[in-house]
Amino acid sequence: MITTSSNVWSFEVQCPHVDQVYLVGEFNNWSKIATPMKEFRPGVWRASLELAPGTYRFRYYVPAQSRWITDYAAFGITVNEIGGYDSVVYVPQENGRLPDREAFPSADSITA
Repeated sequence: MITTSSNVWSFEVQCPHVDQVYLVGEFNNWSKIATPMKEFRPGVWRASLELAPGTYRFRYYVPAQSRWITDYAAFGITVNEIGGYDSVVYVPQENGRLPDREAFPSADSITA
């Protein structure tokens, strides 16, 4: 789930019974350690970032399980180069205009 206040974007994921979750995406060059999330209530992890306008792919990573989590509540999802799904966040320009959304389908439009 993604929420925003001004230009700060908060990413939230439910992942109980783990010690650490990371936010990984184009905004941090897909680093598995650059953006640790904090458990702000039991089993719910959050990270907040300031993002420049644009379209970003991202996922959540659980290192103890070597598991990637796709956020289907994001602004969209897209197939990645290894056949999995990346979540997408759209950060509008200051004038409120969104980046081109045509490039990324919504979760409803993807069939298995």
